[in-house]
Amino acid sequence: MENELFELAVQASTRVPPKNVIGTKSEYRLHGALKYYFQPDDRFHEVKISGFICDAVSEDGSEVTEIQTRAFNRLKRKIEQLTKSHILTVIYPVITEKRVFVTYEDSGETSVRKSAKKGKETDIFFELYSLRDYLTNQNLRFKLVLLRCDEYRVYKGTKQSRKPFQKPISIERIPTELIEVIELNAKSDFRRFLPERLPEYFNSDVFAKAIGMSRNDASYVLKPLTLLGILNRVGKVANSYIYEVNNDV
Repeated sequence: MENELFELAVQASTRVPPKNVIGTKSEYRLHGALKYYFQPDDRFHEVKISGFICDAVSEDGSEVTEIQTRAFNRLKRKIEQLTKSHILTVIYPVITEKRVFVTYEDSGETSVRKSAKKGKETDIFFELYSLRDYLTNQNLRFKLVLLRCDEYRVYKGTKQSRKPFQKPISIERIPTELIEVIELNAKSDFRRFLPERLPEYFNSDVFAKAIGMSRNDASYVLKPLTLLGILNRVGKVANSYIYEVNNDV
């Protein structure tokens, strides 16, 4: 049922021309599909609230939805203003699998390949890091949307004439399947990101190994989880903080 509704939302996204979408043209179908999925009635799309144009609003006006594929730092002013009187839910799509279709404008040559890049739930932390000071705001919520999608790239010329690092003249990403929606409404919801088998006390190196990230990447997870109270800093050895899991959250 959910995928049927999502397919309808993808179809509805064709109603929105790229010039009317805030963001990059490559994401207008993705952005539009998510907007229709979470608010099917387009009378409640692109609504002005407190001087901001918001992607969607609930029918009773209590909840604002913003779809953000990157650059969460751009949301800071909206968060500061809108959460004073509304619940603000940020929708973050994660593309777990992607097929890439390439077409050359002059020759009409086409090819398709499966992208090696696979999005993960923890990708959101690279964006959340810029909003770490807002994470305790009770009116700020997040939804991770795990998707499969097809990406269509068009290049000038022919395959033989294509230069290294040549940029396509157009990119369009069209979602093909909704896998899961993960709601992060309360502090406790972020416990899902804790890796299994953490020792009672651990440093960033141990955490990074447990979660399967480099130490630098794991720091983007550690800081928000600490600010949310999911983890506690309990000491320091040499240059490393020592953490424990807070089981009260």
